[in-house]
Amino acid sequence: MKKPKLIMAAIAISVSINLLFAGNPNTLSTDSIANPMIDYLHNDVNLTGKQKEILKKSANEYAKNLLKARTLNNNESYLLMKTADEKYQTVVDSVLTADQKKQKDLKLNEKLDEMNKSANSKK
Repeated sequence: MKKPKLIMAAIAISVSINLLFAGNPNTLSTDSIANPMIDYLHNDVNLTGKQKEILKKSANEYAKNLLKARTLNNNESYLLMKTADEKYQTVVDSVLTADQKKQKDLKLNEKLDEMNKSANSKK
């Protein structure tokens, strides 16, 4: 069970770092970061309205930290994003039902398998 969480955290940090250093900083807003996070999770586990509401608040906080991290040095940025990711994942885990958690893990493993197949086919 820890392996999917570690993988999910690594993916989230990786995506965050890419968002952090990509694109025009003037076009990024908390909504432009948080909304796709919620949509992505909703597509995997079919969130309820209440779950979306709770996760939206947490995703917005995550996005604020992401935007703040853009102004920090590498080490401070990494630490801020690591903490933000841990907090967001804690909220996700507290909000999802047991069935939704299983579905999320299943979808994550499917995506990782696809990535591995794609990487192996390029060798």
